[in-house]
Amino acid sequence: MPKYNTMKRHLLFILFSLLIINCKAQKTSINCQNTIIPSLENSFQFPQNEIAKDTLVKKIKLIFEQKFDDSVLVFMDDKLINNSKIITNSTLGASTNSLTLDYKAYATIPKITLALVSNKASCVSFYPVHGKRIAYINFIKESWDIEMSNVFREYR
Repeated sequence: MPKYNTMKRHLLFILFSLLIINCKAQKTSINCQNTIIPSLENSFQFPQNEIAKDTLVKKIKLIFEQKFDDSVLVFMDDKLINNSKIITNSTLGASTNSLTLDYKAYATIPKITLALVSNKASCVSFYPVHGKRIAYINFIKESWDIEMSNVFREYR
C-alpha cells in the first residue's frame, strides 16, 4: 500500500508540473520600447475610394500592406489578442490579411503593439487616432510605418 501512495504522489507531482509549464508557455507578454505616432492620411487624397463614415465607432481595422511573411503578435494594452500568419502578396504589394480590433470595452484608447514572431525585437506600439478607423501597416527594411485613415484603398 505505501508503494501505491508514493506512486500516486509522483504522478500528481508530474501532472502539476506539466500544468505549470503549460501555463507559462501560453502566457505571452512583450516590452516594446518602439512607440511611434502614426501619420494621418486625408480622405480628399482618394476621392474615388470608399470612406469609413462611422468614425465614432471604437473599432480599428489593421491592414498589413508590405513585407510581411511572418506571424504577427497583436497586443492591446499588453494583452495578447491575436497571433496571425501574415503573407504579403508581392504582386499587389498588399496583404490579404486584415484584423479588426474592437476597443469599446476600454475606458481610454488602448495602446496597440505589433511584434514579429521570428524577431520580437522588431516591434512597434501606437495609439489609434480618434476618428480614424483604418491603420495601414508596413514593415520595410526593418522599419515600421503606420498610416491612419478613413479610406479603404483599392488595390489593382
